[in-house]
This record gives sequence, structure tokens and C-alpha cells, in this order.
Amino acid sequence: MDKSKANSRIKGASLTLKKGDRVITTGLKKTKLWGAVLGKITNIKGNSVFVQWEGSLFPIEEDMEADEVKLYTSNQ
Repeated sequence: MDKSKANSRIKGASLTLKKGDRVITTGLKKTKLWGAVLGKITNIKGNSVFVQWEGSLFPIEEDMEADEVKLYTSNQ
């Protein structure tokens, strides 16, 4: 795998996450009190996942740790 592809994926709590994936909070660390919030991965750097949260009034990316989000599936 070349370096550009290596930086576009991160090993999460249970699955490999990639840019463009829809994710939901896990309730760990800073998401402990957030409830179930949906978002989309906009960037990945090192062990950080940058997420744009749905319904947010601010179009910024939130810097999250990989275990604070998980891949969203429609049956959740």
C-alpha cells in the first residue's frame, strides 16, 4: 500500500475507517455524554479522525480519537 492510501484509513475500535464513512459516537471519552450523534469522516491523520457532525451549526471538523466513533449502519 502506498503512503497516500495508508494515510486515508485508520484502524478503529473494530473496523477500518476511511474518509467519507458515516460514523456514530461510541460513548467513550469525550463522547460519553453526547448520545448517538451521526457524522461523516472528512480527514484522517495519524490516530486522529476528523468528523463533520450532522445537524451542527458550525461547518468545522471535530478532531476525534478512533475509538470515539464507529462505523454507522442503518440498523443502529
